[in-house]
Amino acid sequence: MGYSVMVRLLLAGLFLSVPMAASAKDDVGGPIVDKGKFIEKKLNVGESKVISLDKPAEVKQLVTDSTEVAAAGFISTLEETDVSIYGDPNGLRDLFSSSDNVYIVSSKDIAPGTMFLAFHPRVEVQDPLTGRNMGKVMKVTGIVKVISKADGKYVGVVQTAFGGITNSDLLAEYKEPAMVYLPVPTKPALKGRVAYVLATKEERELTMMNDIVYLNLGVNDGVQVGDAFVIRRSGDFHKGFVAPEDYVSPDIFVAEIRVISADSNTSTAKVVNSVEPVIAGYRAVYKD
Repeated sequence: MGYSVMVRLLLAGLFLSVPMAASAKDDVGGPIVDKGKFIEKKLNVGESKVISLDKPAEVKQLVTDSTEVAAAGFISTLEETDVSIYGDPNGLRDLFSSSDNVYIVSSKDIAPGTMFLAFHPRVEVQDPLTGRNMGKVMKVTGIVKVISKADGKYVGVVQTAFGGITNSDLLAEYKEPAMVYLPVPTKPALKGRVAYVLATKEERELTMMNDIVYLNLGVNDGVQVGDAFVIRRSGDFHKGFVAPEDYVSPDIFVAEIRVISADSNTSTAKVVNSVEPVIAGYRAVYKD
């Protein structure tokens, strides 16, 4: 006569039987087969469920995704491009949204499948510390994909629209950003480095959780996607930029931001934690 030892585990509100012997029957009816790292529970005739007993694999967290990066906008000195929207194939519209077809004119050949970012310039911004002109905040209105060529013009389709795409929008070739996972390595060269908030998306006076801000540091300064900065303000009642010689300590924590895209001299970041509104001109200190 043989005996089985049954160990009852409570998992997600259900009882699963894990046998110590090679096989057994539980009180539901189906046999449970020991497969080492797995248990196989026979539910009904012809059905079974295999459940792993291993520790679940750790899920990696992305810094951002391609849609968020595209919609966030950026700062650029571009005033014109070689590619532009001419209109729609019927010649009746000048405002386009997702799935609409558009004509595209270009001074260069464009391969089918090429993607373009549609955007237009907004407010001009200066570095609050140096007064240097950094360009304009570019509002991204959508992503357009070239699908064919007809009558000397390229035909594209609006794949994604973040707002109304118009004939006056600029087009720049777009490639999806590389995936970057948290945590990102710290950069000793950036330790103690101070950036300044150039502007906020949509020119909002106040920016809170998950909103977008633009910094005056970029790839040329060693800034990369995933880098974190802590925004702090002067300890007095000044709001916005305060010259270093007038800065009052102890200063006040405002928010934490994380870079989601970086150009040569500027970067775009998302507010991931805030206790006060973020205002253009505030200091952002690299978080190591």
